[in-house]
Amino acid sequence: MITVKKLLSLGRDNRFRHIIRLLEKAETDLASGKTINTTYLQSVLYLLFSDKIEDPSLQAELESIKAGSSLTERKMNTIRHRLLAQLDSQPADWDFRLPSGELDRSHRRVFPIRIYLEDIRSPFNVGSIFRTAESFGVQEILLSPNSASPRHPRAIRSAMGCTKVVPWRTAALKDIDHYAPLFALETGGTPLGEFQFPAGGMMIVGSEELGISREIKEKALRSRGILTIPTGGSKFSLNVSVSCGIALCSWYSRLSVIDEEPAQFQAD
Repeated sequence: MITVKKLLSLGRDNRFRHIIRLLEKAETDLASGKTINTTYLQSVLYLLFSDKIEDPSLQAELESIKAGSSLTERKMNTIRHRLLAQLDSQPADWDFRLPSGELDRSHRRVFPIRIYLEDIRSPFNVGSIFRTAESFGVQEILLSPNSASPRHPRAIRSAMGCTKVVPWRTAALKDIDHYAPLFALETGGTPLGEFQFPAGGMMIVGSEELGISREIKEKALRSRGILTIPTGGSKFSLNVSVSCGIALCSWYSRLSVIDEEPAQFQAD
């Protein structure tokens, strides 16, 4: 652990970087139930009073600590991100903490549903979809060979541990027929509120730039069809991971009450 005296001897930006790392470690320890050295951390933060920081929000947080306010996880998180801003560092996924330890898989409720990602190029979108899929009962994710790998560091970051929980594999387009009924998430189809979700099957999510391919569209139309999320904006579409999240939330909600209202599903 770096001493307060050593921190004081460093240049301003270097000192900020060390304090940012100390706060991140303390946040992680608190989140995992470990004890942190609040006296040391307060002494470290007091050093910031000697720096000319023109950030009212950061100054207010520091003043509250000086006045005896508790050094909570949220307060440390706020100070850490305000210090990053002082270094002209815009918030990015690398600045967010990964969850400590393994996710408890015993809490997952899984349904016989899958997603096929057709040429999703952004690892951020892939990771975000994994995180949503873990929450909404997806049994497995299949990715086209041209999709970003779930092993990409940015995908791992945005997935927040979920790439280790939701099974996945790469699959060619010809392989998805085994998981019928199929439907695709795309514009120009049946609105979300009218769509009849199957009790199992596969939802296909297309490229950020091009949407679903013609072959995918034909497969979907021969099976359960096209699902569309109505919007009221001039853009007419949503980010692919956001759209996927909305669709999965609706599918999961209907699957969760299938025993009480089985008539809402059409026979496959």
